[in-house]
Amino acid sequence: MIEFGDLGLDEWKFDKRQQVVVGKYSSKKVSLGQEIRVRIASVSVAGRKLYVAPSQLLVSERPRIRRKKPGASYKRKRRTTGRSGRKR
Repeated sequence: MIEFGDLGLDEWKFDKRQQVVVGKYSSKKVSLGQEIRVRIASVSVAGRKLYVAPSQLLVSERPRIRRKKPGASYKRKRRTTGRSGRKR
């Protein structure tokens, strides 16, 4: 079993339809059956579980997220033409 956080510095989402885990910012994909080199992260003997992590992170840098500046307002631009294409 691999934890999402062990895959790398990204937000990971599971796509049910394609059966893949996709990085939100990097768009890296990990699919079912894909070969990956792993290391043993922990073992639960009582729970009979083996937890593994990739030997190298898939995403090694934090994604740059554009954030809105405090106090800045982003207004929508006003349309100059109507639906018929004529200027107002």
